This record gives sequence, structure tokens and C-alpha cells, in this order.
Amino acid sequence: MTKKTKSTGLSEQIDYLISEVAQIKAILLHQKLPKEIPKFLNQKEVLRYFKEQGYCISSSKLYKLTRQDKIPCHRSGTRLYFIPSELDEWLNNQIGANEKTGRAHSIQNITKSAQNKIKKNGKTKS
Repeated sequence: MTKKTKSTGLSEQIDYLISEVAQIKAILLHQKLPKEIPKFLNQKEVLRYFKEQGYCISSSKLYKLTRQDKIPCHRSGTRLYFIPSELDEWLNNQIGANEKTGRAHSIQNITKSAQNKIKKNGKTKS
């Protein structure tokens, strides 16, 4: 939005610029800035990061995945560090794998559950 300058006084032009800067400042202050992601995450930060991504896991599940080397992590002594870009790639692979095998696993789980209930009750269907 440009305003043509007329032959007005310098003080009026300065007042106009000050009001424009104030409006821009107000707009910028009300904007949400993207959250800055640190270069490395610890275990608590990973759990929070996953939750923000819509992938909630427990701390024990995260520990199990790190012990089995099923999730990308870096060790320094007894400390674990995670790189967000590696976690993003891992999450995308997990989601893709679940979409491909999700239905097959669901059917297998239902079948196993039904077989276990039949065994437990000692009844079979004729």
C-alpha cells in the first residue's frame, strides 16, 4: 500500500511513517512464529516432539526402541541424543509401514484373539 506524497511538511510525513511502522509492529507481534526445533533432542523432548507430530508413545516404548536399535539415536556415554530430521524420516517410514500392513495385522489380531477366547472357554464352533 503506497501513498503518494504531496507537498506536505516533513513532520507530517514522519508522523505517517511512524503510524505505518506501529501498524506493522502490531501485525508482527500477533503472528505466531514457527517453533524452533533444536539440533538435538533428549528423550523427554522426543516424547514431546512425537506427541506434537501426532505419534504418542510411552517413555518405556521409546526406551525399548532405542535398546533394540529400531529408532535412530546417538549415544554419548549413557546419554541418548536424537536428531529431529532422522526422527521425521523414521516416523514417515513407520506410518507408511502401518498403512501397508495395518489391515493384515488387524485381521491377524482379531483371529488370534478369537482363537484364544475359544481355547479359554473350551468351546469350538461346529
